[in-house]
Amino acid sequence: MEQRPTARRPLIVVVLALLCAAVATPCSFDTEPILFYDIRPDAPIGRYVDGRLGILQPSYARSHLVIAFRHLSGKPPSAVEREGFRDLLEHRLAEHPEPRVRPAEQWEKLRTLIRGVAYKTAPEQSRMIDGEEYFWFENCNDDAFATAAATLADRVKTFGAAHPAVTAWLDAQELVFSNCSDAEAVVPAADPALPALIRHDRAYQIAAADFYAMRFDDARERFLAIASDAQSPWRQPARLVAARTLIRAETLDSAIAADDPLGSAANELRAILMDKSMAPLHEAAWGLLNFAVAKRDPQRRFDDAARDLVAGETTVRRARADLADYTILWEHEQVTGTDELSDWIRTFQSGDLAHALERWQATKGPHWLIAALTHVKPGDAAASALLDATKSLAAGSPASVHVAHHRARLLADRDAARAELDRVLTRDDVPQSARNQLLAQRRGLARSLNELLRDTPVRIVGRGLDAVLDDESETLLPLDAAEAFNHRMPLAMMRTAARDASLPANIRAELQNATDTRAALLDPATDKFALAYDLARNPQRSPYAAAMDEPHYGRKWWCPLTPSDTPPPPFLTAENTEHDDLASLGSGAAWILRQAMARAKSHRDDPRVPEALSLVIRGARKTCHDSDTDALAEEAFALLHRRYGNTKWAAETPYWYRSGY
Repeated sequence: MEQRPTARRPLIVVVLALLCAAVATPCSFDTEPILFYDIRPDAPIGRYVDGRLGILQPSYARSHLVIAFRHLSGKPPSAVEREGFRDLLEHRLAEHPEPRVRPAEQWEKLRTLIRGVAYKTAPEQSRMIDGEEYFWFENCNDDAFATAAATLADRVKTFGAAHPAVTAWLDAQELVFSNCSDAEAVVPAADPALPALIRHDRAYQIAAADFYAMRFDDARERFLAIASDAQSPWRQPARLVAARTLIRAETLDSAIAADDPLGSAANELRAILMDKSMAPLHEAAWGLLNFAVAKRDPQRRFDDAARDLVAGETTVRRARADLADYTILWEHEQVTGTDELSDWIRTFQSGDLAHALERWQATKGPHWLIAALTHVKPGDAAASALLDATKSLAAGSPASVHVAHHRARLLADRDAARAELDRVLTRDDVPQSARNQLLAQRRGLARSLNELLRDTPVRIVGRGLDAVLDDESETLLPLDAAEAFNHRMPLAMMRTAARDASLPANIRAELQNATDTRAALLDPATDKFALAYDLARNPQRSPYAAAMDEPHYGRKWWCPLTPSDTPPPPFLTAENTEHDDLASLGSGAAWILRQAMARAKSHRDDPRVPEALSLVIRGARKTCHDSDTDALAEEAFALLHRRYGNTKWAAETPYWYRSGY
């Protein structure tokens, strides 16, 4: 009887801990605040998968619209399907519930633990195709490392970490994985003195090394031999990988002794699926078969995936694969979807209102009603019928928030539209991106300053492309509200807003800065140069409230803003000459330069003049400008060096800059 080391339980506990670890989450350096996304729903994506659809965007990725179709058409995905969809989308969107360790890292940590050496880095998983300097492919996938780690853990449990059988097994597996990148290692035959289990392992390791080294004929022959060995614990995986070898060779345009590699692989995989004894590997065989079909006949795989996505799948892996294949094939292959799912997505994205109406009238399907409602315009002949039809949708429908948004958009009666928004905004299950869009609608219908202020603060859904909130308490001033404050509101009302305790402190501070600066600029009694000097030294001061977090981008002074064509809230309809007077001042940099040069003429010895000139000339590269800004900066530069050339301010200003450089 073989002797085994006794004190091995702590090692096995560590082994199990390593096998239970997961994949790390990437991050982005893009910090632009986002109120709602036009290509994806809010994070975490799982809430959307579960039916919190919010306000659907025609520009959403098709994977998101597949899920919307299932919920809207009255066939919500099952729990199993939702898990598969969620897994795919979390991977695509780099969302992971918790940090995990990649299988290759699991393997390397376990290997180094058994070897008693320091962990450095996980093995390389990709290999470059011969003669294709910039073409890499994933040679060793995660499953290979997970299987190797699980097998090593089992062999340690069976024989003990210090047993020669484990050492021999590990020597061979290290050679196998060396072929993942650029090695051409050949694993030697097992010593006949090794236990039978290790010898069976070795046969599989030799075949795997050939597979990763792209010696496909040798690999396939060895896998088929293992598959016919009734004593080998690897006979079932070997049968599967023998078919996979054909697919890999065809995918990489490598030579292999088969007239029709993909066709042969498909036949072998179908045979595996018909074999009940191979049931543990049916899911893997199904995935490989679909890959082979997609390579050989993309349209067939696309049609199959579309059918299954509507009919519903019974396993997580199949739901994930169907959604992945359907969207990838649509994006990269010349496929044509004639099924209802593809028809609905195409119509929803293109805005084909006539087709959406025709399908709704023919089927009365709620998904077609939503497609038509999304694209109909106020005053269209179909708008009234669509509004009437949406009344029958239950408040708990996944479409309810979307419907409320579009009903408020279409209703001519402002009070009715406001009531629609009031009703949905009382709910606590509205996604933040949808809430931001609904609040914007309600701000446009505000009847008083109090109503506008109530709806002004917004919370972002993320920054950049990550769509992950790092601070759910952060509130910002949205663009449309800033427009109302900056261009429609009289100064006295703006002061009232700046003192309103219902607003977050950061928005009050922004409004206070704008009102103080605006009041000083418009007051005839203001000492204009004293104000210009203060503004030169404090470029964050502006008569305009900055929307979102514009000041964080380092811009100096204010831009010569003009109002947009967006209608103001109903209570801000009176003409206001203050805004015309403010606009006549031009850009902040130009206004300060004018005051400083005027002061130089009247009080040439004022020591504040060269400082103000220097600060604005140097800041010109980060400022907005009007038609006079560059000419004034050049004139100010000449004045600074001609009249104040001996000052430190002239020495610190060796150049002048055109604005925007």
